Amino acid sequence: INAEYMGIPRMTAPPGYVANRTYNIISSSLTSRQKALCLYRAILREAKLMPSQNRIDFIFAKARKEYRESKHLTDPEDILLQLRYADTMLDTIIVQAEHLSKLFATYKGPKPSKKGRPGRRQ
Repeated sequence: INAEYMGIPRMTAPPGYVANRTYNIISSSLTSRQKALCLYRAILREAKLMPSQNRIDFIFAKARKEYRESKHLTDPEDILLQLRYADTMLDTIIVQAEHLSKLFATYKGPKPSKKGRPGRRQ
């Protein structure tokens, strides 16, 4: 179906969007430890693309906590489950970073006043 032919405008990617940014870590021939470290680094790298420092700090803390809790796993099925969970979280972070960056770029809400937060009585 040709969307432009039907009068639907073509969507353009936002600035900074990389369409082919994928991580095929789970299916690679790395050891479980190497896969976990690759996913951990990728999560931290992608978290830095979040538009707010609070969100970046939250993702960093959550990643550290999850990896510390899973550090001592020995069952291969449990390890694979945690690797898949980390891969899903990485995909979620990528989508959220893109969405929130667009949202923050177009937000035209009230400007904070010098006296306090907007909408509050002094």
